[in-house]
Amino acid sequence: MASSRKHVLCVSVPAYGHLIPLLELARKLAQHHQITFAVSKKAAGELEGRELYNPTVDGDTIQLHAIEDGMMDDLDDPNDVGIFDRTLPLIFDGITKLVENVPTKNAKDSKVNGISTPVDMIIADFFLGHEATKMAAERHIPLLIFIAGRANIVPMALSFTEEVRQKLEAMKGSSNPGHGGFLVAPKENGSLLEAPPEHVVKHILIPQHKAFPLATGFIVNSLRKYEQKYIDQCEAMVQMKGKPMYCVGPLLADGKTKTTNLETEEKVRSWLETKQAASVVYICFGSVATPKPEQLKEIGRTILQLNQPVIWSLKKNKHGHLPEEVKAAAQIDFGGEGNADKNILILSWAPQKMILAQPNVALFVSHCGWNSTIEGLHQGKPIVAWPQFADQMMNGDFVEEIGAGVVVRDAGLMSTRLVSAEEFSSKVQAALSKKEGAVSVGKCIAAVWAEGGSSLTDYRSLLSFIGTC
Repeated sequence: MASSRKHVLCVSVPAYGHLIPLLELARKLAQHHQITFAVSKKAAGELEGRELYNPTVDGDTIQLHAIEDGMMDDLDDPNDVGIFDRTLPLIFDGITKLVENVPTKNAKDSKVNGISTPVDMIIADFFLGHEATKMAAERHIPLLIFIAGRANIVPMALSFTEEVRQKLEAMKGSSNPGHGGFLVAPKENGSLLEAPPEHVVKHILIPQHKAFPLATGFIVNSLRKYEQKYIDQCEAMVQMKGKPMYCVGPLLADGKTKTTNLETEEKVRSWLETKQAASVVYICFGSVATPKPEQLKEIGRTILQLNQPVIWSLKKNKHGHLPEEVKAAAQIDFGGEGNADKNILILSWAPQKMILAQPNVALFVSHCGWNSTIEGLHQGKPIVAWPQFADQMMNGDFVEEIGAGVVVRDAGLMSTRLVSAEEFSSKVQAALSKKEGAVSVGKCIAAVWAEGGSSLTDYRSLLSFIGTC
């Protein structure tokens, strides 16, 4: 392995599902190289408050750089249909200017405040845009594109030619059932079965179709075993020749709980310890999307019927949608007297990593964002996948494909279908029967960062590659 210490600029978009795994990779790389981590000024200012970045601890190894891009919106709001039109041009422009002005080995005068050491390599989220990618190529800065989820986005974008776009558009309103707001996995040859959502086409697939061929290589937050078919698709494409793809997932945060939430975590741990082994159902739709009010009511009725302990992570502003009988049967945020022995625990915030690691937890009901999916699988928990939007249906299909869970279909943010208590209950029972498969997957994931494991091997190859730049 090359021993020379390089300056690596890691660039993230201000979406925490992307930012967190890239920051974890940055922490690993910081043991060997100088790291600058760049993100929109708004997000950079939030990292310390969220206890994702500690200047006292991380500041010695990772320099945080705030990109002055004017971003003020929350990129993690799927209900805001205009969010991409407003924000991505700002993000793309901010990243492009950063790439254009950082010092390099061939142009050592810096035009960026706070970055004086020449940048040897850029590792940037796949949302970086075409212009920034082109700028890196023109300045001869090696660029590795970071995929926060699975590798399928690469052949999907590369196959999205204008001809393909026109064909898919022509299918709309015919026999094609529509995407329901979801991305659909590419076929074996990398082509698409149906047209993705228009904002995905405009702001992701078209820019990436132009950008990916200009990249030096790719880093994927997943396991090589599960991504090999997509890697094979990429290697068969002319524009991907000679571009390495490093699978270094899962890149999971250390699970350290915010200081302000430690008391809640201990209460949840104590509550769990009173339950029988493999008995608790944990429900969480993530921090971004929440099912419609009428669906929340039906979920509430389901947990009353399950006759087993339930932890439901539900934002406080959604508690008013719960049926009164659910509120009466539940302990909500550990409030009230005489509630400690109740079998239903509803929390405005839940310590997910700790919960999933507990042997008393039997099942995970998840929206199947990639970070949550890999956390559940890593702990060997069977999953009821209930996708809401974007790539979550592909992730749910993946969970079902590997025998670790089942999927609730046609029930995302854009669907009008109401999943009944009976259907949801049957999905829970079906997923519980997948315990053996989930445990097997968990063991597989645990092994990839052990000596000889595929992710450790790819990570060492990545380090060597960086060292030669």
